[in-house]
Amino acid sequence: MAQLGEVLGGMLTDVVRARMAADLVTAQAYETYRATPALAGMSVPRVTVSNLTVKLNFAVTGVESGTATAPDLSQAKAEWTQRMESRVVESLPVLKGVPAGETPPIREVPVSSSLLDRGLSGDVEPLVDATMSHLMEGRGRVSRAVRDELSAQVRDQALAFVDSIKQQQFAEVANRSTLDVDVVADRVAQAPTESLQSLEVTFSVDDLEEVLTVPDQWR
Repeated sequence: MAQLGEVLGGMLTDVVRARMAADLVTAQAYETYRATPALAGMSVPRVTVSNLTVKLNFAVTGVESGTATAPDLSQAKAEWTQRMESRVVESLPVLKGVPAGETPPIREVPVSSSLLDRGLSGDVEPLVDATMSHLMEGRGRVSRAVRDELSAQVRDQALAFVDSIKQQQFAEVANRSTLDVDVVADRVAQAPTESLQSLEVTFSVDDLEEVLTVPDQWR
């Protein structure tokens, strides 16, 4: 069976072909109007379609789900450290204005695979605790209120950080997944109800014109 991407790609190809056929007829009409005295002063008719919407009814015949790879640990460390530098420490007034010698710059936060795995499973507290210990190292005494404020900011960033990784993994799974479909009308009509799906697709012909525009240097 065809995959859904192949069906949509075929539809897009047909839209391009339809536009090419319409332009060809317009070109032929132009020659006819120019060669016919009675038509020479008239405008050549041309139909313009801005958007084309197609409702596709299909039956799902097979699904193959992809899998996401584990996050790159070195990249995760770098991204998490950057979040701490730009969104947490610099936002705390108590840590601003402290002599540079007393406030060492943030070193790479020690993010481990187990911390990431627990965060992705919904428990970010181990990552927060490890990060707090790392941030407080060498900074002297910090009041409980300031520590709680910093901890809250680190927790918010941890939730956002984990969510961004989940979104990347979701996109990776989607890119690696396939959906086999049947679009033949009589077979769709006989397919089980639970396999029936409907998709409405809108093609912007204006966007196609930009894609199909031939640069002057190619003419």
